[in-house]
Amino acid sequence: MSRPRRHVEPEPDTSDRWLISYADFITLLFALFVVMYAVSSVNEGKYRVLGESMAQAFRPELDAMMNIRPAQTGDAAFALIAARRSATEAARERQREQVRAHDTQLSELLSPLVKQGAAQMTSGAFGIRIDLAADFMFPPGQAVVREDMVKTLTAIAAVLAYSDLPLTVEGHTDDRPIAGGPFRSNWELSAGRAAAVTRLLAQGGIAGARLTASGYGDQRPLAPNADDAARARNRRVQIRLDIPNELGVASPSGGNQPVALPRGEPGTFNGSFPQ
Repeated sequence: MSRPRRHVEPEPDTSDRWLISYADFITLLFALFVVMYAVSSVNEGKYRVLGESMAQAFRPELDAMMNIRPAQTGDAAFALIAARRSATEAARERQREQVRAHDTQLSELLSPLVKQGAAQMTSGAFGIRIDLAADFMFPPGQAVVREDMVKTLTAIAAVLAYSDLPLTVEGHTDDRPIAGGPFRSNWELSAGRAAAVTRLLAQGGIAGARLTASGYGDQRPLAPNADDAARARNRRVQIRLDIPNELGVASPSGGNQPVALPRGEPGTFNGSFPQ
């Protein structure tokens, strides 16, 4: 007796099942592009407001000065920017007025030394620079200020004491090597002379926080060390009254000379040391 055959249902056609996965992929891809477009569309006004609010959060002292809340919107943010620029410009104008007043007083004070060739003063947009000839200020190879120049430095300090601008004292020498004395190199001699002048300015009433002393040796000459007159000009102490720029950095001094680099590739040793 034969068994009845089992009925087998025909399998459905699955050849189009890939369309479901493809549709899901297209949907996700579309959503990705929508999100990317939304992120790339930056509202400049809101971005500026966010930046100003963060700046206010990190600088709370501006709130007390300007009486403006950190979170600003619309016109208030532009008012904050304008107020900050106005305060900065007012401070710079006050500094320029100080420089103009000091320029007049120092020109009168240093006039006798300028006539003798012992001093030179220049002023401009970055402040005032006073060059004092080392031959008039110090004995050869020493860093002890002569008595008559002590009075001059005390008078300079009395003029510059009523200011909040930074003061930099730089010592410079010629290219002749040191021959005996308490200093072993031009670096030490220039630094010692700058320190001696700085000490007298501090004793004359200038706040120590405003003062900086630097020794440059023979590395920043005003003229090539070709003869005795040029070397005498390069031996000097320079006093700089600087107007800081917008970043709060004082302007660099002049007289920088190109530096000769040793031969060879950076980071390699060519078998000899630079002379």
